[in-house]
Amino acid sequence: MRLKGKTPDELIASAYYYQSAKIVARTALILHSKREHEYYKLLAEKIKEAFITEFYTAGGRLITDTQTALALCLKLGLYLQAFHEEIVKKLVGRIEKDQNHLTTGFVGTPDLLPALSENGQNDLAVQIFLNDDYPSWLYEVRLGATTIWERWNSIQPDGNINENGMNSLNHYSAGAVMQWAYEYLLGIKQGKRLIIQPQITPKFKIMSGKTKLNTGELKVQWRLADHQGSRVEVILDIPFDNPAQMILPRTQNWVDNGIKHQNGDILQPGHHEISYEPKINFINTFSVHTALNKFMNNQEITNNLKELVPFWEFLELPGNIDHFKDYSILQLSREMKGIGFTPLNDEQLARIDRYFRTYAKEQIEKEDELK
Repeated sequence: MRLKGKTPDELIASAYYYQSAKIVARTALILHSKREHEYYKLLAEKIKEAFITEFYTAGGRLITDTQTALALCLKLGLYLQAFHEEIVKKLVGRIEKDQNHLTTGFVGTPDLLPALSENGQNDLAVQIFLNDDYPSWLYEVRLGATTIWERWNSIQPDGNINENGMNSLNHYSAGAVMQWAYEYLLGIKQGKRLIIQPQITPKFKIMSGKTKLNTGELKVQWRLADHQGSRVEVILDIPFDNPAQMILPRTQNWVDNGIKHQNGDILQPGHHEISYEPKINFINTFSVHTALNKFMNNQEITNNLKELVPFWEFLELPGNIDHFKDYSILQLSREMKGIGFTPLNDEQLARIDRYFRTYAKEQIEKEDELK
């Protein structure tokens, strides 16, 4: 039985030492303790310098590529800015190698989805959140869970308790994902100013929730008003003395109670009914992160992918498509370089995603014509 994960203890401990020093520095500032604030601020800076020296190579490569290590570094800002994009790509690549499933435990799970959503990978975060096979949250739900387990496999598919020990069926750690749901799916972020910034996704047609602030209850609801994802409606109830900055995706302006606003405008307490038409429709589509088995039997899609994916003909050789069916195009792009194919670049990947969006839009239009 393995008691510890694959991420080095020293890396985890140093990361949380840095976070702890930052928290104390901010607390001291709030308490007007200038000397303590300066001391712990400097301490946090020194810890970060030492962390980067110890755990990164000169070229910016982290000494380990576990999901936990990469998510921690992104979420806590433990990297040199010049290597930021490379760290994001490393995390996405690591998840792709893990078949778009999480491999995190107590330490990494709270930071994994926020690290993705904060760095332009919200669709991947949602995909991980909605997985229903092991390991995932919905795997537990499929097996009848009404609380979150200590282990991803505390109960086995046959209904028996796992014999590996320590199997609490009501454990908080993995439940920390709901902070991500409130902050990114609903979009409630509290800091110096209240910010409402939902990461709207076509994986959900409607999302609503509420939370108590210091002056009352904040309610947020967003929904896709049509099946084409061409209109978004947001309803807000903002409590007294808590004005909120409103930031909505895929638009520069929106209408609130008949009044036109620019994205980022401040809304005063009260009831708000917002609507807008996004620049790009919110349509549920396949993507470069989708496993081949989700679309490989669709002849129209595979015929078009032959023009977009240089290694597609290799996949069509006898036995290959079945062997690689659980891989995504992005993962295969990296794997195929071992047999001479150049990995797909960002523009090629974007072109494939654009095709998937176009295909999904055309399918919706065909369905509308038949109604």
